[in-house]
Parts: sequence; structure tokens; C-alpha cells
Amino acid sequence: MGLAWQQAPLSENPAGRFLLEQPLPAHILYAEPAGRRMRVGLVGAVVAQGDDMGGGERHRPQPGRMKLLSVNAGTPQTVEWNGREVTTAIFKHPVEGPRFVGRINVEGDGQADRVAHGGEHRAVFVYQIESYHYWQEHLGRDDFTYGQFGENFTVQGLADNAVCVGDRYRIGTALFEVTQPRVNCYRVGIRMQEPRMPALLVSHKRPGFYMRVLEEGVVEPGQEIVKVASGPSA
Repeated sequence: MGLAWQQAPLSENPAGRFLLEQPLPAHILYAEPAGRRMRVGLVGAVVAQGDDMGGGERHRPQPGRMKLLSVNAGTPQTVEWNGREVTTAIFKHPVEGPRFVGRINVEGDGQADRVAHGGEHRAVFVYQIESYHYWQEHLGRDDFTYGQFGENFTVQGLADNAVCVGDRYRIGTALFEVTQPRVNCYRVGIRMQEPRMPALLVSHKRPGFYMRVLEEGVVEPGQEIVKVASGPSA
């Protein structure tokens, strides 16, 4: 995890590469280190409408803002994968209205393996709408819905290369702290019906991240995300 930077004027680099000095706009699909800055690639894709991901008008992404687009929950279920039965809670689906977030998880959500994927320091998994668009383009798919990557919070902003461990964010009445990037396993491949997905998330540097709950509270789709503190490595 690291810092992101703002887009420079397009006229400065006709080759289609730009140096950034502020948080990444929503239409940037990847970033790579370039000295003390980030060199990014841009794609002229329009951010998907909220209805495309199972959300409503008020949950549509708006450029330059950090926002909670969807709260997703699911309970453990047993599925067949590669000839054997696997119990997993990777299948998350959007929930409507306010939801209480406690120290361990989101109200109504379950975790099949709290040693590897849950517990106090991994209470909430976050994934970004910008990464949805990246994978739609990379995989040639248009069937994604909120919760597709097993995340509890689908958000706008908070790119993996823009957050640091220890960063704190207020959403609704709850306070969260970033604890670690997601350590991917084969279960996300089950959800995506794509066995390569765990390796792809790592190699493309789009794993998502976990947060712990510093102050329990209520969150709701459509709320702004407010950064209240930076981690020690920021």
C-alpha cells in the first residue's frame, strides 16, 4: 500500500502517461511506481451507473469523492468446487437500509473461517468500484454485482495504493482502521468462477483491504467516507 498522486494536464504527455500529485480519479485503472510519484494508465471508460451493480440512483459513484456504495453480507454455505465440498461465506449480497457494524462483523454477515478471513482485525473487507471496472475490462465480463469479490463494503475511492495501514475512516457513526491488505485464497475464485482470480488480484496489485472497528456504529449505502487520521506509514 502507498500513496497516490493527482493527474497532470493531458497536454503534457501525448503518449497517454501522466504524473499524479493527488488522489487517483475514478477513471484511472492502474498505477505503477515512478520514482517519488506514481505513473498511471488512463482508460476513457465511464463509471458504471448504480443500477448496473444492483444499487439505486443515490449510490452512483461521483468523481473525486469517497463514498460507501453498498453494504454486503452473506452467511456460510457449502458448495462443490473441483470435486469436493467447500464451506465458505464468500457469497455476499447487497443489503438495504442501515446496518450495525460490531467488533467482529457487519450485522447479518457470517465468516466461515475466522482464523484466515475474519476476527477483530479483519472485521470488514473493502473493495473498490474502480477495481470492478478494471476487472470488467480485463476479464471481458459484464455480470458483476455488488459483493462480487466477497467484500462487505463496496466503495468509491480508497484505492489500494492510496491507503496505508493505520489510516482511520469514519462512515456513518462507526470508526474504522485499516489493518492489512487482503490475503487472497481460492475461495474468491469460487465466487468469480475464475480459478486464476487469487493470483490475478495479487499480481495486478488490486487485493482490497481489511479494517477493524474502533467504534461500533451504524452505516448505510450512500454515506460519505471521511478520513480522520493517517497511519504511521502514510
